[in-house]
Amino acid sequence: MIKFYLIQILLTQHKYSEAIEMFKTLDDYRVFKLGIISAMVTLLKQLNDKNTISKLFDNAVNYYAKTEPQAKELEIYMRENSNFQIENDNLPKACEMLEKIRSLKPKDFRILSKLIKLYSKFNADKAKDLSRELPSLEEVAAQSDIDIDTLESQFSLLNSKFARSKAIPSATVKSPDQSKTGEAVLKKKKKKNRKVKLPKNYNPNIPLDLERWMPLRERSYYRGKRNKKKNQIGKGTQGAVSSKEPTANQPQSPKQGAKTPDVSVPKPKPPSGAHKKKNKSRNKW
Repeated sequence: MIKFYLIQILLTQHKYSEAIEMFKTLDDYRVFKLGIISAMVTLLKQLNDKNTISKLFDNAVNYYAKTEPQAKELEIYMRENSNFQIENDNLPKACEMLEKIRSLKPKDFRILSKLIKLYSKFNADKAKDLSRELPSLEEVAAQSDIDIDTLESQFSLLNSKFARSKAIPSATVKSPDQSKTGEAVLKKKKKKNRKVKLPKNYNPNIPLDLERWMPLRERSYYRGKRNKKKNQIGKGTQGAVSSKEPTANQPQSPKQGAKTPDVSVPKPKPPSGAHKKKNKSRNKW
C-alpha cells in the first residue's frame, strides 16, 4: 500500500517516468495484471513512448500464452495490441496479433473480415486467399445474434420522425359491396375547399387599400392631425396680448348705422341678512 501512495504523490508532481519505475517494483506487474498494465500504458502514452508500450503488450501476451493459454486476459491483450499497432500504422504486427486471435477462435468471421481489410492495404494476394474462406450469408446469419425479421419490422423507426409506416394491403379478395363502401369512405375523407371569409362591409367594386396592413403614420396618404385651435387666442407666453386683438381699455369706434345699446343701471342688491330665516327654538317651553 505504501508504494501506491508513493505513486500517487509522484503523479500529483507530474513525475510520470518515476511513477512507471515504481509500478515495475509491484508484484502485480510481474503477473501482468490488467489494472497495472493499463495504468502504465496510459502514463507511457503521456510520455509518447510507443516502443515501450509495444514491448509491454508483447511481454503480457507471451506470459499468458505460456502460463494460462485459456485465460481471457490473453485475448484482451492481443486485441489491445492489434488496435495499438493499427493506430501507429504497424499493420504487419497488427495482422500477427489477429492471426493469433483467429487460432483461438477459428469460426469468428469478424476477425477474418478485419484481417482481409488490413491485408488488402499491404498484401493483396493474402487478402484474396483469405476472402475465399469467408462464410456464406446463411452461415453469418446463423452465427450472429441479429434477428432479420425484427430488423425489417423496425425499419420504419430508422426513418425520420415524420415518416409513417405504410400499411401492407391484405391479399383477401373484396366483394363489390365492400369496394363501393371503401370508395365512399375515401370520398368522404377528401378535404373541402373552404370559402374565403370577407369582412361584412366589403364592397367588391371598391379596390382594396394595399397599405391597410401598415400603421397609419407610415401610409402614403397620411397628412397628420390638423390643429383646430391654431388661430385662437392663448398662444405665446402667459399674459401676452396679441397685436391684432384690441385691448380692454381701448374703445372701439362704433360703426355707421349701428344702434347704440341701452346702458341699464344695475339694480341694488338686497342686504345680506334679509333672506335669512330666524332660527326657531327647538324647545317649545
